[in-house]
Amino acid sequence: MDGPHLIATLPNTPKAAGAAPSRELQQLWFATQHRPWSSLALVPIQPYTSAKYIGEALAEIGVLHRGVNVRLVDAENATVASSSRLVLAMSNHVATGGLVVAVLDSVVQNQAGIPLAMTADAVLLAVDLGETESAAARRTLELIGRDRIIGAVAIRSPDSR
Repeated sequence: MDGPHLIATLPNTPKAAGAAPSRELQQLWFATQHRPWSSLALVPIQPYTSAKYIGEALAEIGVLHRGVNVRLVDAENATVASSSRLVLAMSNHVATGGLVVAVLDSVVQNQAGIPLAMTADAVLLAVDLGETESAAARRTLELIGRDRIIGAVAIRSPDSR
């Protein structure tokens, strides 16, 4: 792969409580299914960007679509010590037939997410259209490895058109 390909563009707005995931988030789920995975890491490229709402929606859609237990692993603000516990939890859940969607910090910002991204079968990058710098994107690809990345989702800031 020459680098991640864009598989969706999403507004940077979480869904309302109790609402169904948006059409765009559902399409993102199906786009991630083009390559088999049991564990998916969602990694923002730009430091201090969160993609947690995307991970939550993917886990919810996964339960509905696949009918299996999809665990959301919130690894934002992980430490080196907690990272190893999270890797073990991911591996154990997958070993019992479940799926895992892990939400990480930018690995440029927090290197504790690197082992989680490398443990995952696939990595989906989150690109903030208003903020992402090419240096952070290049460094993320170097730290995780291009072969692990199945694509990228663009997050459209509320003020971008």
